[in-house]
Amino acid sequence: MLEELVAENHINHTLGVNGPAGYKEFMKPFREGLPDFHFITHFQLGDGDYVISVWTGVATHTGPFMGVPATFKEVSFSGACIARLENGKVVEEWSYPDMFSLMTQIGAISQPETATV
Repeated sequence: MLEELVAENHINHTLGVNGPAGYKEFMKPFREGLPDFHFITHFQLGDGDYVISVWTGVATHTGPFMGVPATFKEVSFSGACIARLENGKVVEEWSYPDMFSLMTQIGAISQPETATV
């Protein structure tokens, strides 16, 4: 299915992912640590060959993810993607997932203490 949507010459400029094989490799940690990971698409806008998508990623942290053992927490994080298409396939992308929020939710990053007045 991925091969039907992503061109072999695809490049994601912000994630460093190239082609369907690159996406499969990039998603391995998600499939291992967040196996029920899925996107909720809030809206998409298109203009010519470009599509902008705004989404939320939702999952349960049931396995190791980027060095963090399973917390069994439900997590969600926002993101957006700009994609350029040719012949019905994505050939170029810029992706902006809020990984800071995700890593904070699973405890990989501590939230700063808030000052009291």
